[in-house]
Amino acid sequence: MLPLFLGAVAGGLVAVVAAPLSTRLGLPAIVSTLLISAPAVSLASYLVRFPLAEPNTGIAQTPPLPEAAHLPALGGSGYLTIGLPLIAVLTTLWLYADGRTVLGYEIRATGQNREFARYGGVRVDRVAALALAGGGAFAGLSGALIVLGPPHRFVDGALTAPGYTFTAVAAVLLAGARPIVVPLTVALLTFLQVGGQGMEREAGVPSQLTQIVQGLIIVIVAVLATLRTRRPR
Repeated sequence: MLPLFLGAVAGGLVAVVAAPLSTRLGLPAIVSTLLISAPAVSLASYLVRFPLAEPNTGIAQTPPLPEAAHLPALGGSGYLTIGLPLIAVLTTLWLYADGRTVLGYEIRATGQNREFARYGGVRVDRVAALALAGGGAFAGLSGALIVLGPPHRFVDGALTAPGYTFTAVAAVLLAGARPIVVPLTVALLTFLQVGGQGMEREAGVPSQLTQIVQGLIIVIVAVLATLRTRRPR
């Protein structure tokens, strides 16, 4: 559990650095976090290539983690670990906190209209920092779960090359600021990506078609959202 905790703490600390950029300088949170993530990714790449690199190998990766740090597997699958039910439990807790607690209300109010939330007595800067730290902690925990699972080591680019960041952004946009819908949109985009790769291997269909479908879905959702906001005005 200690590596998972440390991964969550590291992710939260990296994300909370972006809070002043958003609250003080007015940068959108998505821009400020992407700016902060670039040096963080570069630092991890440096560590895995030099101080923590596995010797006598041409791959930028760390040595295998100790057996005690491996996540327990579920069933007969070597790739399905307790990380999946852990993420499901944490997602359920977050949905409850978002819809049933004062902090969840303050976060939603700040995200929808910062000045109105400030007028209503919400400490916007503190709430924004907590929201970014919580999101970073979830991201750090997810990365730790991937590293502690097969192949039980950190490989340079393994957490960035699959495009988790932009898939998550697309899923959130597709959900339309409704947290309870996010797991469904994540599942939809995951099915599209994995299915596209499978079709490319089995049927020779270019996987880029799935990216086009994802882009069309996001454009349609964005257009509909724009029309809904302009109609009352």
